[in-house]
Amino acid sequence: MFFLSRINFPKSGSSTLEHKGRLVGPIPVSRKLQGRRVAYQSRFIDIGPRWSSVWCAVQGGLHSKRTFRRKDPMDRRLQWKPIARGYQSLYVSELTRGLHNKRVPRPRLRATNPEMGRITQRSLHDGYYFKGPSRFNRGPYYPSTDGRVF
Repeated sequence: MFFLSRINFPKSGSSTLEHKGRLVGPIPVSRKLQGRRVAYQSRFIDIGPRWSSVWCAVQGGLHSKRTFRRKDPMDRRLQWKPIARGYQSLYVSELTRGLHNKRVPRPRLRATNPEMGRITQRSLHDGYYFKGPSRFNRGPYYPSTDGRVF
């Protein structure tokens, strides 16, 4: 899909100052949660509060960490190993790219319980009449006229 731009680009192969409007493609739109991918959710977990969360690699497993004395095996603690800060900022930038308001806290890697509750509490959660996978298998949507005053 192309639209006529208001910017006048020079004609190809001309050295004079004649300008001609060219067709410019639309700006790509980033979806709000396009960084919430299955590949990320299977490889990483999001640990910590919203303002300082750390992504930890699940594939490496739990790493042991000695906390107190060296010889006591009971003092070994298992912890997730966080990924490097630069890699985390690369992954998180996809989550925050769709948010234009920078003061809004960034979304988590997985949907939280309140977020899932907000989605499933809608009255037409199973068959949402304007979107959803089952919209093609459904009859026409008729809004209820119970509360209408004639």
